[in-house]
Amino acid sequence: MIKIKNLTFKYGKRKILDRIDCDFGNGVLTGIMGPNGSGKTTLVKNMAGILKPQEGVIEIKNKNLNNYALRDFSRISAYVPQKIFNLPSLTVYESVLFGRIPFMTYMEKDIDKKITSDLIREMGLSDISFKNINEISGGELQKTIIAQAISKEPEILFLDEPLNNLDIKNQHNIMKLLHEMTLKRKITIIAVLHDLNMALKFCDKIIFLKNGSICFSGKTNELNSSIINSVFSIECEILKKGEKAYALY
Repeated sequence: MIKIKNLTFKYGKRKILDRIDCDFGNGVLTGIMGPNGSGKTTLVKNMAGILKPQEGVIEIKNKNLNNYALRDFSRISAYVPQKIFNLPSLTVYESVLFGRIPFMTYMEKDIDKKITSDLIREMGLSDISFKNINEISGGELQKTIIAQAISKEPEILFLDEPLNNLDIKNQHNIMKLLHEMTLKRKITIIAVLHDLNMALKFCDKIIFLKNGSICFSGKTNELNSSIINSVFSIECEILKKGEKAYALY
């Protein structure tokens, strides 16, 4: 689905990503992790077309990202940023429906309304669906923004720290929903995460970044304590149960 070759990105003279090579398969949930400032958000923004690298190639569905028209790329992808600013005065329902715009002509269709209503129910937002998004909690807003992105029914979903502002139950429910989406809809999901155990439980693959370079890329059950120690400089024990692993640190 996505192939990255020799990707290098700089802010001015400061190199943020250094010759990145990686790929993201169809129907795979990948967690991108690493210390603060390691280049996680920058990598996702390059893949989402928000930033453009100085070197390297990003191929999506065997096509160079630079060759996509904006509308065409917006039809197959969705991006949830780390922070949302300048929120419009919309209800939760209207905000989720807003994600259907690339597929509308003049007015929403019945399918747009159904997708919106189904997602609001799945996300547990039914009780606040007609509240203004400026009047809901941070966690409720986060779920609303994620629902808006999913409403596009994208083939690729980019999420930058999607678990921000969520309590443990909602973190678990969001990750479970994302994992189920990769299984049922074969969506490629790429998420910047900080909770190692959430990543180990729900992700199919993990990529560790450090100082702008990839230091691990593989299945979650391939992780070991020495890899985690080399990335985060912490002592850690990995417990494995079947195909899943859990970290104690």
